[in-house]
Amino acid sequence: MPGRLTAWVRIERFDPIADRQRLRACFQIVDACGHHDDPELPHQSFAGFANDWAHGWGNPTQTWLACDEVGEPIGCYLLVLPDRDNPTIASCALFITPAYRRSGHGRRL
Repeated sequence: MPGRLTAWVRIERFDPIADRQRLRACFQIVDACGHHDDPELPHQSFAGFANDWAHGWGNPTQTWLACDEVGEPIGCYLLVLPDRDNPTIASCALFITPAYRRSGHGRRL
């Protein structure tokens, strides 16, 4: 049942270049968040999203996907780790599927 806090969540780092299935799951989460949060904004294509998440604008990145106990993707994030400018500051783009928000999954991620 979406929206409930599940007792078990699997959070895994993955390679966005090699694992297109998980990258597609992240795209669907980010797209659903965009439609939910601001339906008037234009949405990014999968090709553009894949390029951004796979190559990280020249900085090292980590991509993570969270799934519930039955394997349903519920959240993801992209961690950008600058290695040249401001190497002590990272940025994180965190997304939780709208149906699972306000149930503790963001804290877990």
